[in-house]
Amino acid sequence: MTPTLLQRPGQRARDYLYWKFITMGAVRLGRQSILDVHEQWKGVRYGSKGKLELYRIGDDESEACDVAGRYPDAAARLESRMNAIRGPSELWPLPESGFPPMA
Repeated sequence: MTPTLLQRPGQRARDYLYWKFITMGAVRLGRQSILDVHEQWKGVRYGSKGKLELYRIGDDESEACDVAGRYPDAAARLESRMNAIRGPSELWPLPESGFPPMA
């Protein structure tokens, strides 16, 4: 990310971006997200056992409409990629439960 932040050349192009948030309070909760850079699909899963939600970034910037049921192939592809990217971690285990945003 450094070349991009410093507006210098050299940033390697990525097909997918993956990130996660884990709270470390009395109740451990987690959220994972993955973005298909080229197709503009974003997958979100709350906890390690949650159902993947799918959003089309260009059409739904506020992530208000989960379209995983209408695009099961895209959802399955992102979930498979998410599972392959994130391996088990003793230091940062992903909790089974997650924290959906407040309505």
